Amino acid sequence: MKKNILSAALILILLVPAFAKQKKIPPSVNLTDADVIAFAEHCVDIMDDIEDAGVEEVNDECTKAEKEAVEKILEKYGISGPNRYDKLESIILSYSKCKLEKEMKDSSWFLQLTMAKKIKKLFDEKINPDDEAVVAKHLKLLDEKFGPILEEGDF
Repeated sequence: MKKNILSAALILILLVPAFAKQKKIPPSVNLTDADVIAFAEHCVDIMDDIEDAGVEEVNDECTKAEKEAVEKILEKYGISGPNRYDKLESIILSYSKCKLEKEMKDSSWFLQLTMAKKIKKLFDEKINPDDEAVVAKHLKLLDEKFGPILEEGDF
């Protein structure tokens, strides 16, 4: 009996840290191909409308009223609900991550090694892999439509 308790305790001691170290995957925002395409096709108009609504930046610090205003704008341009704001964040973050990873391929191995971990840590806590995969399918379109805007720093 004592041996069973000690064995169980030992197993718990060994397994709990392993489970604690597992990273939590963010929930999917259920991003669709149509959402990404609609964003890409209307990104200039979406950004203009967001700016006109008085929203300075799309990030975690937006107020509830700002998020609601962005939700209405995204609905106007065909982004499916109910979590349009989260979809916008996911599109922007996933696209940014894909661009950084693409640029890293042309860098030195040392830079790749050091930056890859930082990129992974920064983005993987906020992006669901399924949503990222949807964005990755449309990189060419996003590069064409959204890339120049992002490079100008207008977003």
